[in-house]
Amino acid sequence: MPVEAENPPRLSIEPFEPGRHERAEFSCGVARLDNFLRLSARKQQKDDFTRAFVAVAEGSPTILGYYALNTHAVGIAELGRSRPRRVPGRASLPAVYLSMIAVDKSQQGSGLGTDLLIDALLRACRVSMEVGLKLVILDVIDDGGETVFRRRKEFYRLMGFENFSDHPQRMFMTIGTIRSMFPEV
Repeated sequence: MPVEAENPPRLSIEPFEPGRHERAEFSCGVARLDNFLRLSARKQQKDDFTRAFVAVAEGSPTILGYYALNTHAVGIAELGRSRPRRVPGRASLPAVYLSMIAVDKSQQGSGLGTDLLIDALLRACRVSMEVGLKLVILDVIDDGGETVFRRRKEFYRLMGFENFSDHPQRMFMTIGTIRSMFPEV
């Protein structure tokens, strides 16, 4: 008699609640990302510096992945040749900064990182309907050596991010690009 494969639990991405979500066992393999979740996320969220969102399996408080967002301003000159057209007379552009994104080792390679990134982009797009935003920016983590850095950077490039001219780790995507990728938003 054939054995049916178990359906994996459904995952949800929801706002981080320190009293409800279990973060002690989270490990993505990058110390600063692990430590942010364990030691800093609660306080930074409480003090209104960031908002964290976590992926959990249905019915479980264990965090399988997370990302953190905050606001940022980007100098137009920082974008170099990649700068958007038709920018009003400003020195900087309003942005959402994807400051952290990480997936627990147990889930790496499952597509959860892509799901988290898409959720962050959609969230930024929804916010842009209420508050003026031009960009989503991130810094590619360089922990793990040049090969790992290049692989991470290529992932973001394939997702639609562009390079800053003079900052090799920093990448951006315009809100307009997100809207064209997800017209239903």
